[in-house]
Amino acid sequence: MRLSPQSFAMTCLLAAMASLGPFSTDTYMASMPHIAQDLQTQTSQVQLTLSAYLVGFSIGQIFYGPISDTYGRKPVMMFGLIAYTLTSLLCIQVQSIEALIALRALQAFAAAAPIILARAVVRDLNEGEQAARQISIMTSLSGLGPIAAPILGGLLHVAFGWRSVFTAMFLIGLTLIVLNWQLLPETIRQRQSEPLSIINILRSFALVGRNASFRAYVGIQMNVYTCVFSFISASSIILQNLYGCTPLEFSFAFFTVSLAFLTGTFMNRFFLKRIGLDATIGIGIVCLIVGGWLHLIGVSLYPDKVLIFVLPVILIFHGVGLIFPLSIAAALIPFPERAGAASSLMGICQMLFAALVGAVLGRWIDESALPLAIVLAGAGSCAGLIFMTTRHIRMGVNS
Repeated sequence: MRLSPQSFAMTCLLAAMASLGPFSTDTYMASMPHIAQDLQTQTSQVQLTLSAYLVGFSIGQIFYGPISDTYGRKPVMMFGLIAYTLTSLLCIQVQSIEALIALRALQAFAAAAPIILARAVVRDLNEGEQAARQISIMTSLSGLGPIAAPILGGLLHVAFGWRSVFTAMFLIGLTLIVLNWQLLPETIRQRQSEPLSIINILRSFALVGRNASFRAYVGIQMNVYTCVFSFISASSIILQNLYGCTPLEFSFAFFTVSLAFLTGTFMNRFFLKRIGLDATIGIGIVCLIVGGWLHLIGVSLYPDKVLIFVLPVILIFHGVGLIFPLSIAAALIPFPERAGAASSLMGICQMLFAALVGAVLGRWIDESALPLAIVLAGAGSCAGLIFMTTRHIRMGVNS
């Protein structure tokens, strides 16, 4: 049995694949301080499991998109899911922080395949604004995973300890292997004829990267994703260690922020029909900038108020939901024949930039929430600057 390419069931399956990466970060956020205690290390070392995850994710994206352009989406997806499931099993047994860091990098290398190829499949099947709408729907559905993940992770941690979180990842990986094998059709339109090699992969990236509108949208995405990753990587330690929240209290705070992201992904389809793609992204940019500076001012003036810390982030993540699906679709529109390579290069840029900022941020979050606030305000402002200075370039895509 294979799903119809245009069916809602196909969109749900792709959303499940795309949510695997975010789910794998969000589920263990509440456990991070306790992992440090159990493995007898510092929270800054546990923070490196997130940075390692992003580095592994970025490296995986170098290969999966171009390989799938040559060999097809489905076999590459299967490889990633199987490798993800095996590394999740190994994470359950880990006894040192060094091993966990290494395994998280390998797990992320594997998890890059589903999200990169889910986007490529949508681009295989849709054109223009239809691709934007479908990616928005897929992102809305895949956003349910990260919303449920911190609650699930917090409950599992309280009931069974932090290793049970990786058990959940293992079981989900097994389920997705079966669903992918049974239900996902091959969607690639035309396989690349040139032989697969590092030189040809780099050539594909160079061809994609020469497109000015692609660079503009990816520049916005890099800063938007930096807001997301910085909050994900720092919020558990800040809210539990500095504000005194319990793992479940943190999980509900994270749930609220994730829900704001989900509402943004639903609202962007409403705005897309009425004011167009670029204006919708502009509204999201305003949310990012206003939320970022409110957060910085609030944390500076009231460093001990949990609501002052959380509420502006809700506005930021609503903006992320407005921006992210549409900017992904807009970046992929010029590349129907190289959707895999374009999706890969886009992901590499997002992840490496966010990992670099996250690694620096991790050195300071034990003492204050202010470094995170500076990153959120700064990244939102940079996204706004790119948006304002590249309008003439982006109009060529949206006209």
